[in-house]
Amino acid sequence: MGSFLALLASLSTEELSVRLDRAKRLGVAYAIAGVLGLLALASLLTAAIVYIGQIYGPVTAALAIAGALIVLALIVVLTASLMNSSARRRRKAQRAARQSAMVGAAVPLVPVIVKSRILLGLTAAAGSAFLAARYFEMGPFRRDR
Repeated sequence: MGSFLALLASLSTEELSVRLDRAKRLGVAYAIAGVLGLLALASLLTAAIVYIGQIYGPVTAALAIAGALIVLALIVVLTASLMNSSARRRRKAQRAARQSAMVGAAVPLVPVIVKSRILLGLTAAAGSAFLAARYFEMGPFRRDR
């Protein structure tokens, strides 16, 4: 049995090293491709400035390309902001649904809690801790999230 476990451990270690080597190779390849892509984009922008510069002048061409890039950057920022706000609304709805489910699951336990003094005391302590955490914005209730 021990040799079988040793064989399994060596296979998993070997597969892990193979996966790590593959990830390293892919990381280097993607980094090189990214740099080459940025160089191609810079060459494309230079060619566009030269071409537009022959028609309207070099200063006008550079300003037109810069303006177009600023507009594209603003579109990207606006899109990211909209995506973040929709994700925030989705998380808020999921949190509300989760809390509603927890309340729905706790309602049948109310008679049992009220009958038992120990459970009633524990529930009061937990509720007080919850309200204190909300009031002092501790834990998951911090506003910096």
